[in-house]
Amino acid sequence: MKTFLTFLAATTALSAYTLVGVHAASTCAICPVKVASRKLERQCTTDVTTCTYHGKKDIHCYYDPTSGYLNHQKGSSGRCPKGVHTSTTCVCG
Repeated sequence: MKTFLTFLAATTALSAYTLVGVHAASTCAICPVKVASRKLERQCTTDVTTCTYHGKKDIHCYYDPTSGYLNHQKGSSGRCPKGVHTSTTCVCG
């Protein structure tokens, strides 16, 4: 019984460590605070980071997790910086 409990505790700890490690390894782009004198209105990261800047015509910037500007995304503006910093805190808001 003691061996089983030790095994169970080790397995649980290893599972938690792996789960945290997977999430800590993922990165996302951090949207610039301003683009073309417009304030950041919304940032959302799933597999791509989407940055939205409101104005007469909204500006949308799309970044991959390594901060490369995604030119092929529909609606992406040429005003967006080509690369930005990354973070391991990836959220929508």
